[in-house]
This record gives sequence, structure tokens and C-alpha cells, in this order.
Amino acid sequence: MDVQERTVSAEIDWDDVRVFLAVARAGSFSGAARELGVNHTTVGRRLTSLEAALGGHLLLERRPDGYVLTPAGAAAASEAERMDLASHALRRAVEVGEELAGPVRISSLASFGERILAAPLAALAAAHPSLRLELVGEDRNVQLSKGEADIAIRFGRPADDEALTRQIGEVGYRLYAAPGYLAATPAQTRRFVGFSDDMARIAPGAARLRELMGGQPPTLRCGAFAAQAAAAAAGAGIAMLPLYLGEGAPGLVRVDPAADRVWSQPIWLVVRADVRRVARVRRVADVLAEAVETRAADLRG
Repeated sequence: MDVQERTVSAEIDWDDVRVFLAVARAGSFSGAARELGVNHTTVGRRLTSLEAALGGHLLLERRPDGYVLTPAGAAAASEAERMDLASHALRRAVEVGEELAGPVRISSLASFGERILAAPLAALAAAHPSLRLELVGEDRNVQLSKGEADIAIRFGRPADDEALTRQIGEVGYRLYAAPGYLAATPAQTRRFVGFSDDMARIAPGAARLRELMGGQPPTLRCGAFAAQAAAAAAGAGIAMLPLYLGEGAPGLVRVDPAADRVWSQPIWLVVRADVRRVARVRRVADVLAEAVETRAADLRG
């Protein structure tokens, strides 16, 4: 056996394949890094490892606007997609025969949990009566490393290095107000409903709202999106709300429907590192990701 044959027969690391697939899907190292919750260096190292295991074949070619698949890469990506589907099927097959039991605590913004997560979690709990699920709406980023939750949904890049993270979607948000407030208040004198300090640290849209306010104090600060929506509907000013809450909300209209401006922010799934391989935690994490993906169009706008 020559050197080339020995190289091609090297064992392929599934983690290398996952990274390659993420780059192929995202078209960039940075996009893949965000998707997998790793750094740019790790992506490059994993890709080099896979190419070496496949006999040194170049899988991706760098272009000015990102990475594109080479012919060998396109063939590899097709098989990698099948491997990815098979891995999910294998997990589901094992879990069908394994009773999912025990506690899983999930932390999320209250409105997001109520509107997006509660129903699919209820269905999971009904299918597995021995699961003890707890969905907690919080206006802070819990510390997973201290055991405050097993899984968290976050908006903005998680900083917890001890947790497994992946981006599972995006949330869009717009400006909303009561029709009467807009009719009675000239554009240059309109004011905003703001976030409480704790809410501002974690809420999608908080940074953009500060820019729009331009140093002007809000008429009212609220610690929850639902409270902001209610305040805006009562005529307190303009609120920046996620689409899943603002669209169709009673008493609210878009501030500038002609512009139809939507801002967006990533949605991150964060799993505590020491429980990420526990079957019940993995299953709940998959259900949360599927819930967001199913509502992707509504969430992103």
C-alpha cells in the first residue's frame, strides 16, 4: 500500500464532516463558526483534517465573496448531507426505544417561551410522561455553568465558554405604536417605550432602540415585551417589538408600514456542557430547534 492509499484509508472524524458541512452551507468560515459555536481557527483545522483523511483532495475553493465547493467537495457534501440525516435518524431510533425521563429546565424570554416554545414542549411532555420539563421566562441570561438551567435560548452571541451553542434562527423586530398616538403626535416629537436595565441586556432590538432614541429618555421602561406592547397600545409611545408579538397585536400598527423595515438578531440555543449528551436534554434541544425552524418565516419576517 502506498502513501496515498494509506492517507485515503485514514479514519474520518464525524466532527470534521460536521464542520465541512457547515462551511458548505454557510459559504464562509465565520458563518460556520457561528453556526457551530466554535472559533475560526477550529473550522480551518477541522477542514484540513478532513481533506487529509480524504487523500488530500481540495474540498473548498476560496473566492472573493466566500468559499465554493470544488467538484470533489460537491460530491463530499452530498454524502455528508446523507450522513447528517442518518445521524439524526439514528438518534431518533435509539430514543424511540429509550424512555425519556427526568428533569430538564429551559430558560427563555417570557414572551418567546409563551409564543414559540410552550406548545412543542407540551407535545413532547405528553409523548413522554416521565419527562419533567420546566420552561422559565426570565429577563436575564442565566448562568448555565452554575446549574441555573440545562438549556437557554439567547438573543445575541452567548459568552458562556462552558456551554455548547448553535444558531437556530433569527428574530425580526419592528416599531409599533397605537394608531391614535401616531395621528396625534408629530413625528419629530414622538417618544419611545424603553427596556428596563435587565431586559436591555438580553432583549433583541435593545441596542437598535438606544440608537433610535438618541439619548432621549423613554416615556416608560418595561421589563417584558408584553408590558411594552401594552404600554404602546395605551398610547405611551413607540415600542420596538419582535414580530411574533407585534404583528396583529390588538391596538398596535407599524409605525412606518411603507418602509417595512425589519431588523434581525440571531437566536442561539445554548446547552450546558455537562448534560449535552444526556438523551432527554438532547431531545429537548432538538424540539426547541425544530420549533424555531418551523416558525422561521414568522420570526424573521
